Amino acid sequence: MGAADDLKKGLTKNLANFTKQRKAEEKHSGAVRWRQSRMREVRGAYLVEVVKGIMTEAYMKVSDNNKLTANARQIFYVVRPLVEQQADKPLHYGYFSQVLLPNYINEHAHAADWDVAYDDRGHFVEPHTNRVIGLGTINVRKYLSKVGQLKLERADFASASVETYGPHGNFGAVLYIEKEGFMSLFERVNLAKRYDIAIMSSKGMSVTAARELADGICGVYRIPLLVLHDFDSAGIVIKDTLEHGTRRYRYRGAPTVIDLGLHYDDIGGFVAEPNNSNISDQRLREAGLDEAAVDFLRTERVELNAMTSRQFVNFVEAKLKQHQIRKVIPDRETLSDTYKMFVASDRLRETFDNMKDRLEADSEVAVSVPDDLESMVREQLDGRPEITWHRAVWSIVDPGHEDDNDGDGEADHEDDDDEDLSDIDE
Repeated sequence: MGAADDLKKGLTKNLANFTKQRKAEEKHSGAVRWRQSRMREVRGAYLVEVVKGIMTEAYMKVSDNNKLTANARQIFYVVRPLVEQQADKPLHYGYFSQVLLPNYINEHAHAADWDVAYDDRGHFVEPHTNRVIGLGTINVRKYLSKVGQLKLERADFASASVETYGPHGNFGAVLYIEKEGFMSLFERVNLAKRYDIAIMSSKGMSVTAARELADGICGVYRIPLLVLHDFDSAGIVIKDTLEHGTRRYRYRGAPTVIDLGLHYDDIGGFVAEPNNSNISDQRLREAGLDEAAVDFLRTERVELNAMTSRQFVNFVEAKLKQHQIRKVIPDRETLSDTYKMFVASDRLRETFDNMKDRLEADSEVAVSVPDDLESMVREQLDGRPEITWHRAVWSIVDPGHEDDNDGDGEADHEDDDDEDLSDIDE
């Protein structure tokens, strides 16, 4: 191959990139601003000044005038086009979320009460129990090993209670969202508790642990896996891999996946962004898209972050109602047993309270505290320095009492749950 061939090959490659850029500009004005901004140098100080001038307006728009939690990326989506229009310089999310937004909040008193949520790593959260696990292989397997039927804990010294670990009697669906930053907003509106759904969130493509969790919960207990995703090439593939598994993880019992969107029909009225995905048209067709949707995704995309908090909450709730996601109510036998248990617990509590009042009244009169109690406690601790002072008092009151702990004054709880398994190993 000669020099002429090399020159021809180079021109052909560059012209292909130019053609792709021009087609993007014909469909999306933001692509023009992006190209122009790459050709100019603008003072960093001026960029900061522009952001400061529009930050409050952007936050108020996203947060419904500070009534709802606002994700930092949502604010970024409002700020970015205005900044790029005024400053002719691209604004990157990392710089915005880690520098500009925190600095603005710290430097302005009126922003002190802003409710801004930042991205985190993948997690799974149960409703009602607030049990949280990180989406890592070890955490998921430990959680699944404890999942089982609900337990009716009948009253003893403690009141009766219903103990759950997993979906049975607790939640009737799992909602997967390919974003981490919306958890605070979901908590603010009590979405999980009001619809009895567990929420699984992860940045970008779902990790293997997420599919293993969906397999062990949705596949085993036959509850739906609801998927929220961007309308872009990656979001479509995320939904498809959750539905069908991958080469790395094949479902033992594939979950029933309900695609909440974004769909092509959902994106009207929202700001589109340039789409520069390497995912092929054929892959998108295999994931179920029609030709109109595939054609749109060749150059554009729409993210969930394009919605304000109010729009997003309304969108999600409408989808949940459309697919008839309702509160969990167990079978008639469980309801009956639970009713009887709480009646017995209420009666026992009333009896216990009456006995407690009489005992305390008698104690005030009959109990005589030793004058040398402190010396007696010190003597106990000298002989058994591994125990606490209150364990020493107990031993003085009841010398024949057998310790049921390791000497630290607290009973062992080997089976206690880890409320927050936040280590993520994948």
